[in-house]
Amino acid sequence: MALEISRPKITDDQHFQRTTNSVSEHKIKRTETKKFLDRLSNTKQQHVNMKKQESWLNWEGVRQKKLSWKELWNGRYTWRHDKVLSVLADTLERSRKKPRKKKRSLRFVNFVKAGEQTTRSTVEGSGLLGTAGEWQMRADLKGRMQFPQEIAVTNQRPDIVLWSTSIKQAVLVELTMPWEERIEEAHERKRNKYQDLVADCQQQEWKMWCLPVEVRCRGFVGQSMWRALRIIGITGPERRQLIGHLSREAELASMWLWRKRNDKWTGKTDH
Repeated sequence: MALEISRPKITDDQHFQRTTNSVSEHKIKRTETKKFLDRLSNTKQQHVNMKKQESWLNWEGVRQKKLSWKELWNGRYTWRHDKVLSVLADTLERSRKKPRKKKRSLRFVNFVKAGEQTTRSTVEGSGLLGTAGEWQMRADLKGRMQFPQEIAVTNQRPDIVLWSTSIKQAVLVELTMPWEERIEEAHERKRNKYQDLVADCQQQEWKMWCLPVEVRCRGFVGQSMWRALRIIGITGPERRQLIGHLSREAELASMWLWRKRNDKWTGKTDH
């Protein structure tokens, strides 16, 4: 005996209502899709506008240029260098005066990647400043700095010298503000510049640390700066804060020089 299943009949009004609902849902989805695409387009346009507004950060249209001695001695690029150097020197001076737990020597932690045979060392602990309590410091700012004669007699003037006579250790810090593509070249040039001085100091039984550091002229702080601060003993939030200050100072100084590029340099600035 076959079962008969009765299905409810759909009236014309119900069919019309279903069709209307389907059309309405389609319109809603199409409207939402259009709004999403419009928002996406506006976001892309805003990004383009922001890039144009901040195009000075990329210095669009600016060509790389090797500076002449006349331009260097003119003062404006030395001014930018010294603005960044003063930020670095101030932090090192404060850190030098902080009380630290003394350690006779630095401890190094070796890290080896999978498959590597050579090791890489990184400083652990309080850094060099933690190996003695009577560190002295000189920075080549506001006049000609004289290299400490108890270390060596020389006419060379690194940007910053940190030294301790009790443990006969010294740190040379040399800041360069190169163009982005020349950062490695600048690092090697500065390291080679002080090779003879380091060798002379080592002959006098001083343990020397030569730390060339770079802050690019558009504000990017090189990895050499991060490593140097870690070796000296500036780590954690203090290091991150200093990196931010160095980047901002370099960026502002470069922007100021760019805006005043056609003005005669007088040595007086409002920055």
